[in-house]
Amino acid sequence: MSGLPEHLQDILTELLSFIDMTDEEAVSELDDFCDTLSAAARAVPPGMSDLARLLHLCDRRLRMVAAGGINADDSAEVLAAVRQSLAAAELYLADHPEKERLIREAGHLLDQMARNSREDADEDVSLDDAAILLVQIEPNDFDDLRRLDRILSDIIRD
Repeated sequence: MSGLPEHLQDILTELLSFIDMTDEEAVSELDDFCDTLSAAARAVPPGMSDLARLLHLCDRRLRMVAAGGINADDSAEVLAAVRQSLAAAELYLADHPEKERLIREAGHLLDQMARNSREDADEDVSLDDAAILLVQIEPNDFDDLRRLDRILSDIIRD
């Protein structure tokens, strides 16, 4: 994790402890963990937008679990996806040769879970959400471009 500010290294070390927690332990600490995820996503240096987006997605999914907006089976699936995402983040920070593919696949899995559950339709979106999505969109990813359009439209309406 060299090249990162020390405070971000400390936050990410704390996040990686989530991987080893049981589901029960993880659920009991979700609120604090989500706050840590949010702080980590904001602290990521600008050149690592893939990592910031992934941490932001993990935070959003876990907040849905914490709020009881996801049933027990889906909650277990979300926890597993977040663990996989944090493992990908660790490889990203270790400069793994396939780091970009791994982190994008983890983010795609979390995005797909949101689409499948339709949770994003009910969530408040922020300009931060739109900015994070904007830097991640591939030029020919029309689904994400439409999603960005919906997010920006929702922001303008509010």
